[in-house]
Amino acid sequence: MMDRIILLPQNPVPTMPCAASSRWIASSIAVCEREHWNNNRLLKNGCETLIVLSAQECGSMRCLPHSKHFWQGLSKARTHQRGACVKPFFARRMIWKQEHLVTGRVTKRAMHIIKEIRLLDENEGVELVLDKWVKAMSPVRRDFLDVLQEFGESEEDKELWLKLMEWSLREEWFETNVRDYTKLLKGYGSERRIEDAERLLSNMESIGILPTVVTYTVLIGIYCKQGNVEKAKDVLENINGLGLVPDVKAYNSLLLGYAHGALLKEAKSLLEQMELDGLQPNVDSYIALINGHGRLGEVDQAQRYFDLMQFKGIRPNAKAFTALLDAYGRALEPYAAREVFNNFVKVGFAADDRVLALMLAAYERKDMLEDAINLVVELEKVKFVPGVESWSILIGWFVRIGLIDEAGQIIKDLGKNKHMSFQDCLNIYQLYRKASQVEHTSEISRITN
Repeated sequence: MMDRIILLPQNPVPTMPCAASSRWIASSIAVCEREHWNNNRLLKNGCETLIVLSAQECGSMRCLPHSKHFWQGLSKARTHQRGACVKPFFARRMIWKQEHLVTGRVTKRAMHIIKEIRLLDENEGVELVLDKWVKAMSPVRRDFLDVLQEFGESEEDKELWLKLMEWSLREEWFETNVRDYTKLLKGYGSERRIEDAERLLSNMESIGILPTVVTYTVLIGIYCKQGNVEKAKDVLENINGLGLVPDVKAYNSLLLGYAHGALLKEAKSLLEQMELDGLQPNVDSYIALINGHGRLGEVDQAQRYFDLMQFKGIRPNAKAFTALLDAYGRALEPYAAREVFNNFVKVGFAADDRVLALMLAAYERKDMLEDAINLVVELEKVKFVPGVESWSILIGWFVRIGLIDEAGQIIKDLGKNKHMSFQDCLNIYQLYRKASQVEHTSEISRITN
């Protein structure tokens, strides 16, 4: 059984007066027993100093670690007096400037394995390298979390990150918890690996790790992205049967699925069910419905939910304004869209490339080129620089109406400022192709070369 310990600030308790210290320790024991502190929680909360609250014979105690790694740096044979402060060992996270293969702030043990993995040929034999690393360096959970973060920040390393995550769940020293399984489940979902996600959930239950509401919420999102809203609905209904209480995020995940699938009657019923279950829909709940009606051109319904949100005391955020603007644009109502744009700026939100692109698209649908150009000029006067998404709308528009030179000049300027990725170039090429103007794509070719 783990010795009772308590988190302390940088200044340890023994500096307190004796009576105050005794009262503090007595109350701390109760907190420890009530909260069931464990190693992972201590590490998560950034434990700096620990105080010994239980003792063996003769007023001293032996460090009996729950995890052999937690007390690393302290001799197992060493004894500590009751009330003494001990400090566990934590490896420092550093930026290794001399190691160009390691980009983040990681521990030394993490740095070594990151280098090894980066040098592998197409990630072959990664598990063998990891096993050797464990034997040689005896890493702790903190080390491998750094490794996962290093490879989890890049889409290019997504497949490798999934392999690393799968391997870590099989390692006892990693002290796997339900959050780790949920992260891997989310990773499978982003890659549309539905069968792997279902297998992982089954494995969790078979080894006694009970999924949480967050886990099931991720699963609902996975099914909704696949278009299988019936399975998503079943998961939400089963949460209550498992003794868990679904939260607003769980409902919102299914709301998004209904909205994307144009099942707006079901979405409305689900919104009402949320309130019956005692949950207050939030801004994301209403954004899902605004987007859903907007895609179908039902702008009156989109506006109704925007107004209802405010009536309920929920302040619209930038995404809510953007969704309503897009709804008016799709409904071929550019003047109403411009009014939403003006209100967006008036309430204090800064115009960004996304909202400008939607406003330009609304103008394009009604061939209001002069209004579009005036808007861009107006924003440039207040130091706003349109991005690739906004310029892409204008490029496609210019190409469609035969202003080939003007479109080419925009592409040239974007390429000169290195604002265009390969995907941006590909998207613009498709605009030329759609307008049967492929022969005028020389500027795009220069950028990609």
